[in-house]
Amino acid sequence: MAGVPTVLLTGDKMLCDDSASMHPLLKTVAVKRGEGGSAISLSPAAACKKIHSAAEAALRQDLSQGLISLPSKFTLEICYKEHVKANRASSFPGFSRVDDNTIVMHTKDYFDVLRAVMWVL
Repeated sequence: MAGVPTVLLTGDKMLCDDSASMHPLLKTVAVKRGEGGSAISLSPAAACKKIHSAAEAALRQDLSQGLISLPSKFTLEICYKEHVKANRASSFPGFSRVDDNTIVMHTKDYFDVLRAVMWVL
């Protein structure tokens, strides 16, 4: 997007598992996993050790191959459990209502998606 290679992702196990196949150079480190309504995390020391090791491996790769290209269009669709939240969020710029509980945004600007997620979720 801005000429910065993407070679390391850390965070939730499901995010890491889902993302690993998206980019052949992407190194992932799962530092927590969801269990029901809870999260089970590595200790800070263990997480830092794993992240440090993965970062070193990620940065030893051919970083020119770590550049990704984004799609030309994005669709962000959010379905709320409560229709009141969907109604309120539908007033955010760029969104329209799909039904009582669902809103959708179509944009060519990835930063629109990032801003929207910050405010409507």
